[in-house]
Amino acid sequence: MGLDGLGRYKDSRAMEAVGSLIDVSADLARDDGISTALAWCDEVEPRPLTGPDIPTLDYFRANAWHARQRVNHRDANVAWSWEQPEALEQIRFLRRAVRHPEFDNLDKVRQAQIFTNLANLLNSLGRFVEAVPMWSRALFCQSAIWNGPWQSWSWVFRVWKKPL
Repeated sequence: MGLDGLGRYKDSRAMEAVGSLIDVSADLARDDGISTALAWCDEVEPRPLTGPDIPTLDYFRANAWHARQRVNHRDANVAWSWEQPEALEQIRFLRRAVRHPEFDNLDKVRQAQIFTNLANLLNSLGRFVEAVPMWSRALFCQSAIWNGPWQSWSWVFRVWKKPL
């Protein structure tokens, strides 16, 4: 597959290509690859995507903006700067993914990834109070993965209430 566009590919293959390009570009710290991946997201978005593809595309975009942030801001002091357009884009796309009606149809691992990324980002920006519920939601997704839908974290609270 060349980097000329995704027009000839089916939605599932196009989504796979976008995610792969973001991952490779992030690993290699290549801003040109990240720019291409974001352009591909713009190309895929108008398609009649169905089901969880729409919030997944938002998750991919947030990951691309995170990769761009890592490439452009290698100085650790930038983390405390108020001027962080990449962080704002990440928040925008992660929150948009969570608010999408198809979010609940994503697999629990992807939901946990989205909540964790959002929580970590909010925490790094000093928004600790907003981060905690996102981490809680990520843990709830993980409990559904580990224990299945018929169990929950309630056993933890029963154990903690017992006297030693």
